[in-house]
Amino acid sequence: MASKPRNTRQRITAEVLNKYTEAQLDKYIEQMGKSANRHLTALEKEGASSGSKAYSYVQGLAHDKAYAAHTERPRFRTTTTGESFQQKKAHAAEIQRFFSAKTHTVKGVERAYEKSYKTFVQNRAKYAAEEKKGIGRATKADIMREAERIRGKVSASDFNQAWGSFNSDQYEKAKQISEIVADLIEEGYSGSDIGRALDEYGTGRAESEYMELIDAGFYGEDNPFEEEGLFD
Repeated sequence: MASKPRNTRQRITAEVLNKYTEAQLDKYIEQMGKSANRHLTALEKEGASSGSKAYSYVQGLAHDKAYAAHTERPRFRTTTTGESFQQKKAHAAEIQRFFSAKTHTVKGVERAYEKSYKTFVQNRAKYAAEEKKGIGRATKADIMREAERIRGKVSASDFNQAWGSFNSDQYEKAKQISEIVADLIEEGYSGSDIGRALDEYGTGRAESEYMELIDAGFYGEDNPFEEEGLFD
């Protein structure tokens, strides 16, 4: 049975790494690069890669061919052949940066989802309560009742499934329009459906033109993307 990757986040700081000799850098890149790759594999196996900023960061490195490869399943390079001393320092720094991210582990992603879900419920509840009572007039009890209603409508697993079904590119886009995505999740649209809309959003069209890209028949008459002022 394969051993689980250990949490090495606090093993070394960027300041200490900057003082390493070339030989020490070679060893660090080989050993810690392999450890980082085990974490990347674990994120994929647990279906947590799309919710990991750390994973997305390594995908970006792979896309730029900077110390990582394979954009679909990104992995750090663990050899330093042909690299100068400064390049080795940069290579090691990228690996260290991965370990410094809270979402480099599956548990870290789970904690991030939990925090996001709580924020989602809190924000939606406050908005709903103030919509009924007026801005600044909603009591804590009003907000708590709305929060309970929202939790009954959108469970943490529903929320996580919708966000977790995005690929990393869609996830980055979704963060930019999170309130719209929140509307869609609450309305019961699947992650794949929301992902299709996000793909349209990423076509390069101007935001004012984006509304024209959404097929009204896809979402029905009540298209949450058509709310006035969402992109102001």
